[in-house]
Amino acid sequence: YEYWCFFQLIRALEPALGPARLDLRPDEIGGFGGDTAACFGHGSWRLVYNLPARGGRESYSLGLRPDFTLIGPAGVALVLDAKFRLDAPRPDLDEPDRAEASPQAADLYKMHTYRDALGVRAAVALYPGDLAVFYDRRTRRRRTDLTLHELIFGDFEGVGAIPLRPEGGTAPCMLS
Repeated sequence: YEYWCFFQLIRALEPALGPARLDLRPDEIGGFGGDTAACFGHGSWRLVYNLPARGGRESYSLGLRPDFTLIGPAGVALVLDAKFRLDAPRPDLDEPDRAEASPQAADLYKMHTYRDALGVRAAVALYPGDLAVFYDRRTRRRRTDLTLHELIFGDFEGVGAIPLRPEGGTAPCMLS
């Protein structure tokens, strides 16, 4: 899910940031290494996979490693983390085998950790659900209509979750 999210983010970011040039670096076990990135347009924006934030330097406390770090001309714009978790099945649904997918509290707590320790404006979980949620720190309001584009270029601070579903593609209104 994490690798799939990386490529979906690239696809979603290209219209706003320009064509992506991929720099895929394999690690020792055949996955993506920490230097894997997509550079957009003329290189002023980069989406970096598993960029480490060393404790005492990039992180004021412990070392952290969000799945995706979006870096723009002014520095880190936001961090995103793939979370493939679903709630337990609900028997009252028409399809009892289908699990309801909503942002998990633990995942939002992790976004608080990233936002606080890394000093970024926003931290967002990507999950295979249907509902977007963003808690704006300044207004103290919960938003359910914020898009990835608005998070990058808008004046929002906080934490949240954006749905990204492999089975039905992305939730276009949230990534556009």
